Amino acid sequence: MFQPTTISSGFNIAELVFQVCHTGELTSDNRKQLQSVLLQHSISEEERSAIDRLIYATRRGWLRIAN
Repeated sequence: MFQPTTISSGFNIAELVFQVCHTGELTSDNRKQLQSVLLQHSISEEERSAIDRLIYATRRGWLRIAN
């Protein structure tokens, strides 16, 4: 069964991905949270795929990077 990885600030990856897609921008805090998860946690293939989709959307210009 899928168990979402919880980020230290209380967000799980699915909530973070939804928030970024909903607002259309990737904030500095979002980037730090994603970096922390990628460096410190073992994540599922599904979570890795969701993060990859965010990176792809950013590269394509579909998401804005906010300062």
